[in-house]
Amino acid sequence: MSHFLDTCPHTLVCAHRGHSIDGHENSIHALDLAAKYGAEVCEIDIRRSADGVMVVFHDTGLNQTSTGEGAVSDHDWETLSGLRHRLRGSLQEGASLSRLEEILDHARSLEMNLVIELKDDFDDTELRHFFSMLEERDMQDAVMISSFDHGLLVRIRELNARIRTFGIVHAHLIDPVALARNAGFSGVTLDFPITSLKAAGALKAAGIAPSHYLNSRNYFTQTGKRGQEELGKVIDVIRTGDLKILFCDDVPWGVEVRNAKDLNDVKLSRSPVLEAVDH
Repeated sequence: MSHFLDTCPHTLVCAHRGHSIDGHENSIHALDLAAKYGAEVCEIDIRRSADGVMVVFHDTGLNQTSTGEGAVSDHDWETLSGLRHRLRGSLQEGASLSRLEEILDHARSLEMNLVIELKDDFDDTELRHFFSMLEERDMQDAVMISSFDHGLLVRIRELNARIRTFGIVHAHLIDPVALARNAGFSGVTLDFPITSLKAAGALKAAGIAPSHYLNSRNYFTQTGKRGQEELGKVIDVIRTGDLKILFCDDVPWGVEVRNAKDLNDVKLSRSPVLEAVDH
């Protein structure tokens, strides 16, 4: 079996925390919406509970996107399992919080690939348990592991050379190709600033998958000419075939940009989803 990065020739749309714009980020519901709207990959975040359970959750604290209070690491899984996701910036409640195993099983049922960002520092025993979860489900080729902690990613590669790693970097401050080669990364981000996209071609030529986080439709509307220029650069790097993964909170918007031939193919009008969130 081949890794998903190697089998798809076009730019992959990756739902950031699932379809998170109106899907309760990092929830089963967000994965379902991502699949419905056409994402080929979902990004999820992992934190550790007080009793060592890998919990699918982004923030250190619970209060912004769940019905809980305090830090994830302050509570055991029995407590966390009784909480519900909450739409960021809203009191709207959704599904219960999930252990990693639940999300892996659900992603497998959807035939959804995953980028799994490790938000906490996990020790070798915990990482080996993580690898066993993937092996039991035959999902090693459907997953990439990402982190801002490059030391953690290097350690992952030392423990399991089959696992693909994805470095989150500020690419304009470094030589991203050299960094990726030295650390054994299969992919790196090109988000900060937009001019970092110029490195996409060199990364692709080196066999490293470049990715980019796509701002909302509303962002490009509000920033006027500058926003249109930025969006044009994103579309150009997709059209040249140099961008491997396009991360987005709003999957239909991401699919629209991925499929666009030029700026004339996208609608820079206010998204109905964003209207609903704002109100």
